[in-house]
Parts: sequence; structure tokens; C-alpha cells
Amino acid sequence: MEIQIRAMRPDDFDAVQEIFRTVHAMHQENRPDLYRKLDAPLSRAYYTQMVENPGGIALCAECGGKVAGVAYTYMKAPTENPVMVPRITAFIDDLAVHPDFRGQGIGRALLEESRRQALARGAVSLELMVWAFNQNAIEFYEHAGMTPRSMIMEMKLE
Repeated sequence: MEIQIRAMRPDDFDAVQEIFRTVHAMHQENRPDLYRKLDAPLSRAYYTQMVENPGGIALCAECGGKVAGVAYTYMKAPTENPVMVPRITAFIDDLAVHPDFRGQGIGRALLEESRRQALARGAVSLELMVWAFNQNAIEFYEHAGMTPRSMIMEMKLE
């Protein structure tokens, strides 16, 4: 099946919402202390902001005329912190593939196009956050060449 990577459009909202719904359900199941049960985790306002953000890279993967996956990356300006090297980074806020389309190279194609566009905008690194419970995503990102840079640790105070 041919994969076409293109910019998200306003009329993709329902299909993107469905993909976000499946991802949110997994997050809510694994971290109910952080994620609320929601049937519609993506608001139209947030979606419009993603699509219209000139500093963002909002992509859809289309297969057979259907939205099969999405990726949203935004550019982060160099830090003002004097002890840090100023550099432009790109941060993947969302990358997800509909369950019916997984294992077909769609995530890889979205990641590669996000990387290509971030590089064209001057980024020196492509970063993201992945939950420790999401082993499939961790393995996917490692296989794609990403490596851990830091860790967020927590201690529940209950």
C-alpha cells in the first residue's frame, strides 16, 4: 500500500480525532492518575492551532484515501540560559498511527518527514517524550535511531 505524507488539513479533524482517541485510551489505561477518561481528547481549537501554527510541522499519512497516521512537531527556539549551548531543536509532540495501519512503515515515514522538515528549518536535533510504559513506542524510536537524552523521574506522594 502506498503511503502519502502530506500537511494536515482542517477537514482531517475527525480522522485525526479517532487516532488521538486510541492513543489517549492507552495513556489513560496506563496512567489514570494523569489522564482523564475522555471520548474526544482532541479539541477542534487545539487541532486548528496545530494546522495553522507556522512554527509547527503538522503531517498526515494517507493510505488508500484514509488518514492512517499523524505527526505534529514544533520548533523550539534556542535557550537563553547562559550555561547552555544555544541550538534550535524540533520537538515531536504527537506521532501516532491508527491501529489498523500499524506495522506498514507509516510511523517511520512520518518520523522521517518530520526529521527532514525540521532539518530544513535549522534544527540540530529532533526530540520527543515517551512514557516508560509504552515499550512498543520506545522500541520503534530506538530502531529509528533515537537515543535517550534524559529521564523524568517521579515519586508518588500518597
